[in-house]
Amino acid sequence: MGTFNDIFAEVKERLGGRTNIDSRITKWINDAYFDLLMTPRYMFYELDKSVSFNTVASTRVYTLSTYASDLWFIMMVRDDTNEREIRKKNIKVLDQTAAVTGQPTRYARFAGTMVLDPTPDGVYSILVRYRRRPTELSTGDSTVLGREWDEPLILLSVVKGYNALEQPEKAGKHVSLYAERMEKMQEVITLEDEDHEPTFAPYLEGDN
Repeated sequence: MGTFNDIFAEVKERLGGRTNIDSRITKWINDAYFDLLMTPRYMFYELDKSVSFNTVASTRVYTLSTYASDLWFIMMVRDDTNEREIRKKNIKVLDQTAAVTGQPTRYARFAGTMVLDPTPDGVYSILVRYRRRPTELSTGDSTVLGREWDEPLILLSVVKGYNALEQPEKAGKHVSLYAERMEKMQEVITLEDEDHEPTFAPYLEGDN
């Protein structure tokens, strides 16, 4: 994991060692950090989390921040008591049907809450797998990513810095460097595909 202090020092050096933009550098680094982590191009498993909670009989709505204050979006919901997935629905679908009680089989998000349907008729253990929202970096912190992601983060931070300092030519140069670097980064999910063998090829009868 890269440390904020090291990344800050490198970004500052590449921006010419200016001494009057320290607070702005911190903002540029965090803007770049969020851009990197919260875009659909890469899937960072470091942001995956899960939490469990128990339902309360006759309670249909649950406040998500009570169980996952860092929740960004839900990946799946499971009824561990009955060992089955609870399917996601739009809140409109739930609103169009009369509320009944029973084992929850579907859920919907509305604002900061999760609505279960049917309304639980007892205690059920609900597992929520979700992606967490990363927190801002500051002095003494480390990124959630491996060391190999420091350089892309530094380059993107420098791009944001030069754009803010109204130096488009230098920003453009670093945009190209950032793009080249990202092309070399292979997301982990491609290495974990089912039956993926990166060093072997199938042997067909008759091959020499």
